[in-house]
Amino acid sequence: MTENWRLKEIRKNLGFTQKEFADSLGLKQGSYSDIERGKVGISGVLLKFLITKYRVNPLWLYEGTGGKFLDAGIGGKVEDSSHSKDDCPRCRQMEKIIEAHIQTIETQQEYINSLKSLLEVLRSSGISEQLK
Repeated sequence: MTENWRLKEIRKNLGFTQKEFADSLGLKQGSYSDIERGKVGISGVLLKFLITKYRVNPLWLYEGTGGKFLDAGIGGKVEDSSHSKDDCPRCRQMEKIIEAHIQTIETQQEYINSLKSLLEVLRSSGISEQLK
C-alpha cells in the first residue's frame, strides 16, 4: 500500500469527491488525480496542509503506522487548551518526524525535477535518440 493509496483512503473517510478534496487543498482535480494514481508524489507543502487542515497522521500516510488522523476524530481539531505542544515530548517528537518527512519529500522532488530537466536537455539535443 502506497502513500498515494492512503491519501485516497483519507479523502474517502472525509467523504469528499476528488474534485471537492482537490478544491479544499487548492489543487485542480486533474493534479490531485495524478497524486492518487501515483503519477506524482505528495509535496511537502501538501503534506503540511493535510496535517494542519485535516490532522492527517504523516506516519500513517507514509508508513501505515498508527491511526489515519492525529489526536482527534476524523478531520477533527484538538480542543484541549491545557495541552501545550511546547511542553509535550510526544508533540516535539512528532514535529521532528514530520519535518524529516517533509525534508525527504522536498529532496525527492528536487531530484525528480533535476531528472526531468536532464531528460529535456537530452531530448532537445537528440542524444536520447542516439542512446536507443
